[in-house]
Amino acid sequence: MIMLEFADVNRVIELLGCSQAMAYKTIRLLNSELNEKGFLTIQGKVNENYLRERYGLEKRKTSVDSDQTKTDVNEK
Repeated sequence: MIMLEFADVNRVIELLGCSQAMAYKTIRLLNSELNEKGFLTIQGKVNENYLRERYGLEKRKTSVDSDQTKTDVNEK
């Protein structure tokens, strides 16, 4: 199951290690790209999966992912 998570300015700062001004600029840019693709956006937040994709960041592990990893390890 895919969970949609929206990153606010503080989350963008945490992920990118940038200033608040740069984080807001990034949110506006990515939301503009998403709008051009026909997606609805939320002002001041950005889809975290899209942010990670555009910046080449690894996907965040979820409890489901870690449970699957444990199962995979046990099967080997």
